[in-house]
Amino acid sequence: MPTLFWLVPIVFLFIISYFTHWAFAKWSRGLILGCLVVITQANNFSLMTQTLFQRGDDIIIKGQVSDFFKSQNHGGKFTLQVRQINHQPLPWWYVPKLNVFLPHNSDSISSSLPQLGEKWQFKVTLKPIIGQLNQAGFDSEQYYLANGWHAKAVVDTKSLENNKRQDSRSPRNWLHQQAESMISNMNAAPYLLALSFGERASMSSQDWQWLRDSGLSHLMAISGLHIGLAFFIGWWLGKRLMSLVFIYSHFDPVAYFLPYGLAILCAGIYAYLAGFSLPTERAFIFGLCFLFRNVIHIHWSLWQVLLFSLAIILVVQPFAVLLASFWLSFSAVMVIYMSSWFWVKTQSKSRTLLVKIINVCIIQLGLFIGLVATTTFIFGGFSWVSPLVNIIVVPWVSLLTVPIVFIALIMTLFTAIGLPFDWAKALWQLADWSFSPVFIVMKEVEGSWILASHVWAYSALLIAVLLLIVKYLGWYRSFVGLSILGTMTYYGFKPSAKWQVEVLDVGQGLAILIGQKKEWVLYDTGNRWEGGSMAQSVILPVLQQKGIDQLEGMIISHTDSDHAGGRDIIEKALKPKWKRSSQTIIGYQPCIAGERWKWKQLTFTVIWPPKLVPRAYNPHSCVIRITDGRYSVLLTGDIDALSEMLIARNSYQYSSILPSDILIVPHHGSKTSSSIHFVQQTHAEMAIASLAKNNQWGLPSPIVKQRYKDQGINWWDTENAGQISIQFEENNWSIRSLRQQQYDPWYRQIVHKGLE
Repeated sequence: MPTLFWLVPIVFLFIISYFTHWAFAKWSRGLILGCLVVITQANNFSLMTQTLFQRGDDIIIKGQVSDFFKSQNHGGKFTLQVRQINHQPLPWWYVPKLNVFLPHNSDSISSSLPQLGEKWQFKVTLKPIIGQLNQAGFDSEQYYLANGWHAKAVVDTKSLENNKRQDSRSPRNWLHQQAESMISNMNAAPYLLALSFGERASMSSQDWQWLRDSGLSHLMAISGLHIGLAFFIGWWLGKRLMSLVFIYSHFDPVAYFLPYGLAILCAGIYAYLAGFSLPTERAFIFGLCFLFRNVIHIHWSLWQVLLFSLAIILVVQPFAVLLASFWLSFSAVMVIYMSSWFWVKTQSKSRTLLVKIINVCIIQLGLFIGLVATTTFIFGGFSWVSPLVNIIVVPWVSLLTVPIVFIALIMTLFTAIGLPFDWAKALWQLADWSFSPVFIVMKEVEGSWILASHVWAYSALLIAVLLLIVKYLGWYRSFVGLSILGTMTYYGFKPSAKWQVEVLDVGQGLAILIGQKKEWVLYDTGNRWEGGSMAQSVILPVLQQKGIDQLEGMIISHTDSDHAGGRDIIEKALKPKWKRSSQTIIGYQPCIAGERWKWKQLTFTVIWPPKLVPRAYNPHSCVIRITDGRYSVLLTGDIDALSEMLIARNSYQYSSILPSDILIVPHHGSKTSSSIHFVQQTHAEMAIASLAKNNQWGLPSPIVKQRYKDQGINWWDTENAGQISIQFEENNWSIRSLRQQQYDPWYRQIVHKGLE
């Protein structure tokens, strides 16, 4: 990421291009302006991050809560805009944002939890944003930057500094509390809060599964569709008022702008209730561009409106490109535009209704084809029933539920003046009842989500391109061109490796995938914590991207959380055909010395431990050598020096199976493992350690790392390389990593506080 120094030559280039009449000058100005925006915003973000950490990791902060408090089992989270650090005010243009975790048992804090708009003072421990780098899965660094959070912080609940300095004056917070108190016992309460305030924190995992399987995730939030509806309602009211004004005053120039003003007012209030979240902000800007085109009678096409909206959004929020919702919303609008090219036209008035129905189906089919690619790339699958469900549910919710919610919100505002009848409660109840058919539909289509690899996404894109080519080039020319393209693709296709090993970047833990012929075995499952796991955030997305919905097998080296934390999740989601462990577990086969089995071309030989144990700790880790007869990998779990010594003592027994080309470093490079005799007997060419960046244990031990280098063994680790892939061919093998394949993602350079 270029530093601020580069602004000088970039501004100079812009001035030159402005006075240049070359053909490309106009396009170069756009490119230069884009660079200016990104460099300025990125360096501003990085400077605010450094401002936070230059005072130390344990600091006293004062700021304002800028989002709703999200409760969790062991505490809760909220966003805080920092105004003071260690009692020193920050400049008005420096407002870092923190994602703050407040643990339970907060005795030093008043019984009321931090609410939107309140000003609080906390003593916190700052933690830098460090994420994993895998071919798929959750990336916390990308997530934090896209949401504008400069760091994460944990409140010191024992500190006397923690106290509220000012109550909330936020109308949004007041309205949210009033609405929540009215609907808390209703079946559709989480959905009504999502439609009213864009808050989806109260949705359960079951709710999210229903929305995913039905393809309705976009509907249960203040999305572009609902902002557009708010624009339309304001426009319609403005038109009615304008007609009344013209009737009584014949002509009033101000009345002409009533529809525009009320449309902006209604949509703006609705966007404010959602906290001007990024999806809402994008929809609001798009609506403003559309109204601007109409009010000054500029001849912009819909594509130009979309491009101007995109430009404004990227100036205001350039990091929005890191959010999945950005790509989903804009790809959906583009697909709708392109689908309109295929609309059926008719001159017969008797067939108008039929044609409209056909055109609606064309749009839904286009959305399905277009969004299959987007959702597969982002989420690893798609809902095959989404076109039918959307045709039924979208009109129902948009034309019935959302207008009722609008009116209920207005009536909730009037509760402060005391209405004789509780209209607000009655309307919220009506909105809740209107959700009953939606629940029925979502329950009926549960399980309709299809896990898909990127092949599906590319296929969907190919179908979309084919339709567009045929539309404008005709069948014959399209067939000739695509035949040539298909031939070139076929001969340029590289065959897959004989077998491969993927050492996933799961932080301080271990998860290794062994694959051959599109089938996979998993060795360990990474860590688990309250509210998440590496199985959910890394392993499942990686396998989904490969199109895998079932594992051939799973091996648990030992049952410590950092190696077996996601065991239950993997068992439920991927249903391994066989399972092995060195611990006695029902349904698991033994993984003890002497066990040997073949899986296609690979042979698995267990070297350690000598027997099953009731509870497998580090020394009982299942050590396995995997070989195709020529090349081999040694998986060691967390064995310690004593286990290594016992293995080395029986070297005569393991002399033919211990040497391996690739060695997975025992116990993440701890000084209690990787004894010199064990390392020497493996005769490895490459050692790979699974590590978390800047972990609190200081792993790997510098002594251990040097020990491997002294033996001429190349050292790799996930801390610096990210996900590591080893591919074995017939006569050679190769190793590569994500950081080796690509430049370090630019957003990692922004969020790190000087970390290498």
